[in-house]
Order: sequence, then structure tokens, then C-alpha cells
Amino acid sequence: MQVHTPSSNCINCFTTTTFPIRNYSANKWGYCLCMSCQRSLKLKFLNSTRESITLYFSLRSRGVPAELEKFDGYKTINIAVVPALLNIEVDDRYHVLKSNQEIVDVLQAFSTIRKGYLNLKIPKNLIRTHLEDTMDYVSQFVHISFKGN
Repeated sequence: MQVHTPSSNCINCFTTTTFPIRNYSANKWGYCLCMSCQRSLKLKFLNSTRESITLYFSLRSRGVPAELEKFDGYKTINIAVVPALLNIEVDDRYHVLKSNQEIVDVLQAFSTIRKGYLNLKIPKNLIRTHLEDTMDYVSQFVHISFKGN
């Protein structure tokens, strides 16, 4: 696990943390998180990929009000940016190997569109190899979506 240099603020809620909490959090989770955020994100971390977590914290560090592993009433969204009506799916190629995955993807897309959301699929490999470029485009996408609302 890559450990990010702990600052004095929680990367999730931006509250100030003490050195022991920063140190523990950076060693345990790889990010500086206050105790409250560690508790609230613990289960979500277990259900998320490393790439989803990386993208989530990159969005949060840029001031994007992202939510990790948000249930929308139909399925769990990897990352949701509710004010921008944006769902982000961190995608892997395994989907094409499942026999019924195509129809499931269509039904999920239909559910998302009915609620007025856009669904943005980002390949895991893009996050691994071009995180900054990916963040630039996603940030622009979120900014444009905010303007449209």
C-alpha cells in the first residue's frame, strides 16, 4: 500500500488531526484520516478497490464533494458526486467475460439516466498510470456538470 505523506488535516473532512492519529492512519490506511472518518470509511475501504480509493481521495483533495461506495437504491456506485449528478464507475475488463453483464450494464445505465445522473466509467489502469491527467479531466467534467445544474 502506498502511504501518502500525512498532513495535519484529514484528507476526507479536512479537520485537524493529532500526530498519533495521523501516524496511525497513514500506516493503517495510507492516508491521513481523523478518527471519525476512519470509522465511517472502514467498511467502504473493504468493499472498494485501491483505484477507487485513490480516485476518491484525489477528488476530495481537489475540493470535489465525492462520496465513496454510495448506494443509489439500485446498486452501489464506486464514487458519486451528487451535486454534479455524476456517478463514477472504476471499471475493469472482467465485465466483458460475464455472460449476462451486458444486459446488467444496460439496466444500470437506464436506472442512472432516469435519475438524471451521468455515468462516467474510468478504467483502473488509467488511474494507475495517468492519475493526474485523469483527475484533470474528471475535475473539468465535474465543473461543467455543476454549471449545468
